[in-house]
Amino acid sequence: MDHTTAFIPDRMVGVIAVGSSGLVTTWGDAAPLLLGYTADEVVGRPVADLLAPDADRAAMAAALRRCPTGESLRDVLPVRSHDGHRVGLMARAWPIETEGGRNWFGFFAAAEVVERWDTDRAVVDGLFTQAPIGLAVMDTRLRFLRINDALQRIHGIPAEKALGRRITALFPGSEAERIESRIRRVLETGEPVTMEHRAPVPALQGWNRQWSVTSFRLVGPGGTVLGVGSAIVEVTERNRARDRLVLLNEAAERIGSTLDVTRTAAELAEVTVPKLADYVAVDLLQGISSGEESRPGPVCGGAVLQRAAIRSVLPHAPEASYEPGELITFHPSTPQAQALATGTAVLLPDLDGSEDWLTHDRHRAGKMATAGIHSVLVVPLRARDVTLGVVHFYRWQRPDPFETDDVTAAEEVVGRAAVCVDNARRYTRERRAALTLQGSLLQVTTPPLTAADTAHRHLTAVGGAGVGGDWFDVIPLSGARIGLVVGDVPGRGSHAVADAARLRTAVRALAQQDPCPDELITQLDGIVTQAAETEPAPGAPATGIGSTCLYAVYDPVAHHCVLAAAGHPPPVVVHPDGTTQLLDLRVGPTLGLGGVCAVRDHRRGPARGQHPGPVHQRPAARGDRPG
Repeated sequence: MDHTTAFIPDRMVGVIAVGSSGLVTTWGDAAPLLLGYTADEVVGRPVADLLAPDADRAAMAAALRRCPTGESLRDVLPVRSHDGHRVGLMARAWPIETEGGRNWFGFFAAAEVVERWDTDRAVVDGLFTQAPIGLAVMDTRLRFLRINDALQRIHGIPAEKALGRRITALFPGSEAERIESRIRRVLETGEPVTMEHRAPVPALQGWNRQWSVTSFRLVGPGGTVLGVGSAIVEVTERNRARDRLVLLNEAAERIGSTLDVTRTAAELAEVTVPKLADYVAVDLLQGISSGEESRPGPVCGGAVLQRAAIRSVLPHAPEASYEPGELITFHPSTPQAQALATGTAVLLPDLDGSEDWLTHDRHRAGKMATAGIHSVLVVPLRARDVTLGVVHFYRWQRPDPFETDDVTAAEEVVGRAAVCVDNARRYTRERRAALTLQGSLLQVTTPPLTAADTAHRHLTAVGGAGVGGDWFDVIPLSGARIGLVVGDVPGRGSHAVADAARLRTAVRALAQQDPCPDELITQLDGIVTQAAETEPAPGAPATGIGSTCLYAVYDPVAHHCVLAAAGHPPPVVVHPDGTTQLLDLRVGPTLGLGGVCAVRDHRRGPARGQHPGPVHQRPAARGDRPG
């Protein structure tokens, strides 16, 4: 009996033996279930009596005579059952030569059962010969019984070398041991398992191929465990697409968390190591970190760059040829200079150490050789048609080289980071300009004052809040009097500082007319309101609206100080004994709202430094003069 009977249940197969005289000598136990004859009714009778009346007995006899010894006969026979019905049986018989002549031994089954088995076998054979996925069948000792053509192409091992051997014999190593351990659990528990693993596949010209292996136990009709079947599907592209999305999502979340150029460059390096490379360096054109502009288009020859950030899978980045802060000039033959000049990525998938560009920087070449770097990818850092620098990626721990998909992922991440770097550069430039403008605004220059000593100090806010519109001034007035003013413009940046400068200039001009503090505040409010009404740009912030101002006039002769405030906190008086007092000053609304200001009349004794005398305060409408 050949392998075909292994897939037909025993209870559906009848066994028969026929002697050289044509008489039945053996009638199997399952035969009565198929035809209804018992062994007593059949054994010893001519086998031809079992055939249906319409059977071509002559053709059958001729076929038996032509069948040489050792070859089997396979045919559908019309047989008469015990109740007289015609039954089609698939018969398979082998001739056996003995001293008494030629005998026959064989089996038979219902034709429809055999036909269904033939269909099932055709499906299985089709899967193993035509399916694009890898298929394998192992016995209970985890030895290969059958593998299909696709698996042979994937692993590059022909079937004759694989059959009868285990996975660990074909692919020695820890990964093969893990796979075999999981398959053994499938054999023992019967629970299917899907696993993923990486493997170098020279036949597919790819080192970092990823496979999904689904293994399941094979059980025979009687419950006998036959072995394990496995389906192997390549999921390299699917996993790379997933990893690329994860990388891009992380880049969107982490890069650009601050408006600091150097920190943004460091975040770019942190996101891409180790997901994309083993080592990353970010170099920016000199001056970018301090907010300077870069010319549009590519950067050609001799450009000076400053290393902004590095990141490695190893502590302290031993493969780094330059540290952050150092200035670098790349030779025109290097991939970094080519990326800057062309504005496109440069991919060097396989380095063998003989590249000419390495000879121009022995220090860098030595670092790369020591680390074992074998693949390099360089991507220009560009935003809004402006080149800001270059990012270079290196691999030396990961065995697979950079590929086209890696270039696409790197360009997308670097492109997002470039926009953040450019935003940080613009912010840095504006902040520096605002600080310069604010510094000039806060440089109070007055002629020497004989009646009072003045001192000032301004502390700029730290962090990402930006430069505000704080301002103050000391204004000499007639009669040895002194005008003291302090204010704050809402908002941040150059616009706020410019508005503060305009308000300071307006207060100086108004103070020369010698108004009382509440009149000056009223006039300043009118200026702010008029400027807001004539704002030329639709939707632009109203100039000075919401600003605060505190103006005080000190008369050293009368020892009299009058104050008026629009939205500004009251001042603090420091007494000679060091105690402090916050003046009880009712504060009016901010500038531009047309409200009522508050006035404080503060008097003190004739000697400088003495405790102030009685103080009175009265609310005053805009335009009232304090008594």
